[in-house]
Amino acid sequence: MALSSAALTLKVLSDYFAAFPAAAAVTRSNPSTGVLPHSPPAELISAICGGLVSAMLSTPIYDAYAGVVGSTAVAPAVVPAFNPGVVSTAVTSFHLSLGWTGVYAPVWTSVMITGVFANITALAQIAFPPLVGAGPGAGVVSPAANPALGAALTSSTSAAILSELAATGYFAIGDVPGNAPTPQISALATALAVAYGTIVGSVMAATVYTGSGTTSPLLLTNTGKFV
Repeated sequence: MALSSAALTLKVLSDYFAAFPAAAAVTRSNPSTGVLPHSPPAELISAICGGLVSAMLSTPIYDAYAGVVGSTAVAPAVVPAFNPGVVSTAVTSFHLSLGWTGVYAPVWTSVMITGVFANITALAQIAFPPLVGAGPGAGVVSPAANPALGAALTSSTSAAILSELAATGYFAIGDVPGNAPTPQISALATALAVAYGTIVGSVMAATVYTGSGTTSPLLLTNTGKFV
């Protein structure tokens, strides 16, 4: 599998409709403003997943390599892990930021935050290019190696989700396609971006580099990406 907007959207939609079965039948339109019939949950989730994946795929991930001088070291792609404690904290902060206290709030975030990252773990890998001049060694992807990742991902995700939402024409001020997303939708996108950025900033993985080498120690930083 690979991380893509379409793949993540399909998984999250399945989880969402399993958690909220009645939502699968919901449609709306507004002929007076040109809003065509659509499924609000499906369009919302598609925009959220599309924005998040777009931001993740365009954000560099750093790997702290420790090995030896050599010719060229290569490492297979690795599956990312996200700190469960950070995920839990991000969910709590999301609820507080929006003032969500209802009984369905934790159900919604179990799909749209916790579940999103469970699905990303099932889909995504982190790929790194060969390290020229390096030999066998080990790499560590961690918050220490990526101190600015959370803030960068929050910013890019917020912009990407809002762009995706605006492009739908379904969540606009005055229900008029072409207008900016409503304040409520914008607040939701912003809060989700903070949660997503915080969680991605906790990413962890271990890489193993192979190749011919010497006995001279070498420390490098390799730059990869989610795939």
